[in-house]
Amino acid sequence: MNVRTVLNERELTHGNFKECSEIIIQLKDTLKCAKNYPLLDSPLAEALDMMCVKIGRIITGDPFFKDHWHDIIGYGTLALESIVGTQKDEERTFTSSCTKGIKGVLKNE
Repeated sequence: MNVRTVLNERELTHGNFKECSEIIIQLKDTLKCAKNYPLLDSPLAEALDMMCVKIGRIITGDPFFKDHWHDIIGYGTLALESIVGTQKDEERTFTSSCTKGIKGVLKNE
């Protein structure tokens, strides 16, 4: 099977590459503008990046292609596993931008 054949097949499930890539970049840029993005370590940031890729494929390709949804679940699981049992999983303080200066405590639910 040649490359063009594979690309044509993938377009059916993954969408048009140009359209999909534009949406993916917009999604990633939106995440990177959020105030807490700099707090993410590599596994969390990468999991979100890959979820953006999968969302782009769902929106521009076949939204019923199960692999897209399985992959999102998989990246979410990997992100969760990267924080479970770490200090980041324990009690921590935060400051909300809408309640500047007020501190709260997040606990595991």
